[in-house]
Amino acid sequence: MSVAVIIPLWNGAAWISQTLDSVLAQDLRPDEVVVVDDGSSDGSPNIVRGYPGVTLLKNPDKGSSSARNFGLARTTAPLVAFLDQDDLWHKAHLKLLCNVFAQAPDVPAVVASISSFHDGRQPLFDITSASTERIDPWTGYPFLGQLGLGLPTASALLIRRTALQEVGNWDPTYLGAVDYYLWLRLSEKGPLTRLSATTVGYRQHPTSQKNRLRSSDGLGYFQRKVRASCDALEHRLPLVTNPAERVILERRRDAELSVFSLAKAVVERDQEGVMYAARSLDTLLQQESAAFRHGAFRQLVWFLCRGIDAADESRGRHTLLTDLYTVWPSDAKHTHETLRNLVRLQRFHLFSIVNPVFLESSWLQRFALLLAGFHRKTHAFMRPPKAPSP
Repeated sequence: MSVAVIIPLWNGAAWISQTLDSVLAQDLRPDEVVVVDDGSSDGSPNIVRGYPGVTLLKNPDKGSSSARNFGLARTTAPLVAFLDQDDLWHKAHLKLLCNVFAQAPDVPAVVASISSFHDGRQPLFDITSASTERIDPWTGYPFLGQLGLGLPTASALLIRRTALQEVGNWDPTYLGAVDYYLWLRLSEKGPLTRLSATTVGYRQHPTSQKNRLRSSDGLGYFQRKVRASCDALEHRLPLVTNPAERVILERRRDAELSVFSLAKAVVERDQEGVMYAARSLDTLLQQESAAFRHGAFRQLVWFLCRGIDAADESRGRHTLLTDLYTVWPSDAKHTHETLRNLVRLQRFHLFSIVNPVFLESSWLQRFALLLAGFHRKTHAFMRPPKAPSP
């Protein structure tokens, strides 16, 4: 199957060679590889020029979304993959994703599983299983769902060009939440599919776009994410025939608006605003599961608690959750209980490993989940870096 790969580039000299090497090492070689320079000043375009068969373009606008659209307009392959300049692919990535399209002609997009890694290490790829599952990103809209806060990285996507064009390509309006917005919009065009194989290395570093946005203006970033949720829902509702489902989706949208109001009140130190948002949020979440309520607070702290390192971020989460629990109105009983549980988890630094269904489990199940989480973290820490695939 014919595939075009599009890579936005902005001062990516530290990573672009590794990224291009992972593309050119694919078992299924892409027909087009396009790097779109977005105004780099670090010499990274010169690195790209050293790769035969890779086309370097200059984006007249700014931003990764406009760069992706610029590259899209200058390629023709019916399947399009997007790769960030600092991410990596396993050599079987494109082949496995294309196999899904060959077997499911009604699928508009496929997402691969990812492995987060830090500079100096290698992602832990795993292709022992290549099973697939159909997923609906609206199941836990707008907090949970199978993909958490949204699609972790555009680097995991392979999309039919026609489906992408029908939803308006990449919308630069929602800086930082564009991948989340696009994933919701693509679901309008058919069933979305996830590949179990871990074929995408998602590099973690302080200068990544999401980290820069959280550090510079977490509240503004949060507002764009909320706007993306509201806009996507406006496109979704005409397709919903069940009145009860419409009510649920609209109530959940309003819940996210309340979480944003809470975030704004926290930033502005508006205690009256915190009280109002707390009661509003409790009313909107009273019919939701404990896991869903957990997701609401998880989104709040993600946008507001960006630390200089993992330990600092953990302390920030603990402080925010504890302060909220201290002033939270006792009559907002559903969210009060959720906050209490999250404060306990954060006290033992477990917030980041707790599965979203943790709060709905029995104590025996909770113990098993925590044990599995500790095992995964210990295994990842003790395992030596995996050599790059030949």
